[in-house]
Amino acid sequence: MGQSVKPKPIKQGIGRNNPLALVLVSRGCSYRVAQKIVNLIFDEIKAALKRHEVVELPFGTFRVVEYAQRPHRRWRFGQPQSVFKRRYRAVFEPRERDTSGES
Repeated sequence: MGQSVKPKPIKQGIGRNNPLALVLVSRGCSYRVAQKIVNLIFDEIKAALKRHEVVELPFGTFRVVEYAQRPHRRWRFGQPQSVFKRRYRAVFEPRERDTSGES
């Protein structure tokens, strides 16, 4: 008695607010199917980047770039330890926007 019920915090994840899935819902798909389509597309992009392939999209290009590994030394348990930064990184290069006045 006298205990107040706290409202559950709203998750700020993708959930039902995935804008790409909502566009597909507005075009006639169910939300569950739309979310599966969006997840499938992103999973394929990630798989292609893991194979070091270039992914070209209408709005830009994803590619994997190799960086030189420079050791960084830190002390751990009283002894020096070499730590390396990530060797590969995914880079996004946006395409130039068409400013010819077309809508």
